[in-house]
Amino acid sequence: MSSDRKKEIIMAALELASQKGLQSVSMNMIAEKLHIKKPSLYNHFASREEIVEAMYCYLRMQAKQNSNAMMVDYKALFAERSAFEVLKDVVMNYIRMNQDEH
Repeated sequence: MSSDRKKEIIMAALELASQKGLQSVSMNMIAEKLHIKKPSLYNHFASREEIVEAMYCYLRMQAKQNSNAMMVDYKALFAERSAFEVLKDVVMNYIRMNQDEH
């Protein structure tokens, strides 16, 4: 089983979900997008639910990689700053993160 092919299936499913909504995406639609037969999908994923779970895992992994997450030193974060200033920074970072197309 090729992990490249799995990623290709995941990416096709994500694209379809972004266009049509996750509930509307079927195995047939994914197969058509990839120009393969539906039974070929089952060589990589046992079910649509398994593809959805793989999509979720992929998105979580991407978010973790892109967030540069690290342990937060809350004492330093709040040092000489009001809760409002901290909240404002958090909201601005959230907005920037959501504007990044990746």
